[in-house]
Amino acid sequence: DPNSGLKKSLTSSKQRLKALQQQLSTVQQESERQDLFESRNSGEGRQGYVGLTQAAREDRDRFEQVTARLDRSSEALLDSRRTLAETEEVAMSISENLASNRSLIIGAHERVTATGGLLG
Repeated sequence: DPNSGLKKSLTSSKQRLKALQQQLSTVQQESERQDLFESRNSGEGRQGYVGLTQAAREDRDRFEQVTARLDRSSEALLDSRRTLAETEEVAMSISENLASNRSLIIGAHERVTATGGLLG
């Protein structure tokens, strides 16, 4: 049968095509994986984004934005803590001055009372 030779050839070609497609898929996955690792290790700038999918770039951009926002928040918290420490220091100084002034006023009041008792 002349068609049997063609069928065998077609079957063989289909198997080769399937094997080549699997090989292509494997190579693409390895290439994407390598691109991801290279982009992670490439350092600064946008050079690391070459080879990334649009979704991966968007995820990375969001991650960088969130990280920057967290850094700014951390810096603001540190500034607030420094301000709080300075405020506590000033409050303690004021409290000590008030206590000193109070004792001076009480001493002056006692002297006035003692002097008034002598005069009067």
